[in-house]
Amino acid sequence: MAKEKASYPKKSIQIASKNDMDREMKRIAALFLKKESEDNWESFDFALKNVKLWASSDKIHQYPGFVDHLKALQKPINSSLASERTRLSTTAHDLLLALAKAMQRKYELVNDLFMPTLIQLFARTNKVHARNTLACVKSIIECSKMPRVLRPLCLQLSKNKNQSVRHAIIECICVVLQVNTGHDLARHIDDLEASIKATAMDASPQVRSGIRHCYKLYSQKFPSRVSRFNATLSTDTAKYLQILPNHAASGSKPSASVGSSSSLPTSQSLSSAPLGRKKRIPSTATTSATRPSFSARNSDQPQKSPSTRSSTPVASISKSYLAPTAASAAKRSTAAPTLAAPSPTNLSQKYIGQSTGKRLRPGFRSNTSVLLQGGLPALRVKKKPASPTPSTTLTKRKTVDSPLQEEDINLKKFKKDV
Repeated sequence: MAKEKASYPKKSIQIASKNDMDREMKRIAALFLKKESEDNWESFDFALKNVKLWASSDKIHQYPGFVDHLKALQKPINSSLASERTRLSTTAHDLLLALAKAMQRKYELVNDLFMPTLIQLFARTNKVHARNTLACVKSIIECSKMPRVLRPLCLQLSKNKNQSVRHAIIECICVVLQVNTGHDLARHIDDLEASIKATAMDASPQVRSGIRHCYKLYSQKFPSRVSRFNATLSTDTAKYLQILPNHAASGSKPSASVGSSSSLPTSQSLSSAPLGRKKRIPSTATTSATRPSFSARNSDQPQKSPSTRSSTPVASISKSYLAPTAASAAKRSTAAPTLAAPSPTNLSQKYIGQSTGKRLRPGFRSNTSVLLQGGLPALRVKKKPASPTPSTTLTKRKTVDSPLQEEDINLKKFKKDV
């Protein structure tokens, strides 16, 4: 056990030549021939850290034969990526990211060795590992561009039915569209259009939202192909992609304006007026010319013509309103005849003072002496019933008001009696 642990030194080793690279890479390949266990996983982790250091500091990717050494380490690196040990899997992710930063576009030479495993890791139930894998792939694409990775991503999008995997793949496709130019992506544009069509109506809302963002990036990169691509889409697919109709996209507007009164009938133009606007008040000259005065309507004199009345000043008009006519003055001069007191009837005390021809209401009194005040009728005043004076014909009223009788409550019966 001690010999196995001491088989690989736990220290940093520098690479100064191609021979040093060949020796150390063969040494790591021999180490990974063993199966991962509790005894040797730390040695695996330290070996991968050395390769990462060599790629970032010693530039071992410049030596010939480096890609062949990575092909020999393909299986150990993929197994480390899928390891349940977070420390070992994180080191493997960091190694691939360091290779992408160091190799730039040349990383496409080794991308096919590890990309299928990374896509499969999107479906892991451990959300921490899934997020780390997605962040690693997106960073690799940003560093190395890799326009050729668009085709395998689109193929996996159409084949894989896992929603988490599909959503992660769409995010990676969006990164590919962002970091590359339209000229670099033109070779794989057909695969992208087929993926957009197939995924626009996906059952997952996250996938639909991601593919809409992907379509927006596609329309920005390839504006000349958008109209032809939209023509091949069905109505439902265009609706899910939120593609505007032709007339809305072109910005055309209706010829007739909404607020113009010439294009609308009279009833519509009136009803379309704002509710909060005040009505227009006609002028004084118009009202005086069209509306006859109160004194002219009620006096015996003939009515003046509109032209004559409109020319009279305001002061004379006000005097004509205030000055009484001859007929009204004669009527007011005659004294109003005094009305005789009504003859007593066989009514209850509470109905005295009211006419028997109308509905009787208890509790009202009318003073006949004040029915006419200055020749004008006076309104009846509601008063509380006062205690009546002793009389021979009427009995003395009780001090306490009796409760309402049936005739006071039942109005239908009361109407029949009246």
